[in-house]
Amino acid sequence: MSGWKTASAATEWEIDAGTLVVLPTANVQAVERESRTYPEGRDLNRQFERGKPPKTQLAHDIWYTIVRHDPDVLVDLHSSMGFQADDDGYVGQNIFHSQRGTMGPDAEEATAYLNENYVPESRKPRYAFVTTTMSKNLAMIADKARADLGIPTAIFEVTEADLPVETRAAWTEAYTRWIFHHWGLKELQKTGSV
Repeated sequence: MSGWKTASAATEWEIDAGTLVVLPTANVQAVERESRTYPEGRDLNRQFERGKPPKTQLAHDIWYTIVRHDPDVLVDLHSSMGFQADDDGYVGQNIFHSQRGTMGPDAEEATAYLNENYVPESRKPRYAFVTTTMSKNLAMIADKARADLGIPTAIFEVTEADLPVETRAAWTEAYTRWIFHHWGLKELQKTGSV
């Protein structure tokens, strides 16, 4: 919920430069059901294999919207059930980044900003954000855009583990505002720690 809530809010933000394209609720039926999967138990997030056409009609439409707009950078907002450090398949509190452009250093700066300004000391080190370089085929849109379009990309992941949706949304918004500022779209305004 934090990703689509932040993306929806971002459609109302005034930007200072450039062009912003936001797809806040691409999978409307899943959003309405507050579900990760729909229809037919499909995870839209896994329909984008590198070098292949997207697997569903909705994924195809999203992909070709991106191709048509020819972005300079793509950021995908997500949440995870747990933590990467637990080695249980979950990846929360992470900024995955491509090696294109400055995305690695960008992710490091963003994690430092989030950890310093948003993650309270009482939640550290468990809830501190980390960075990870995208390497394997994730079948996710940011990975496909990185590989097939050659653009800088990032996947922002916040954990759902013991965090209220308001906190997850605040941290997701803080990252989004930071990346907008970093790419010259908007002046940075802190949203406050939660």
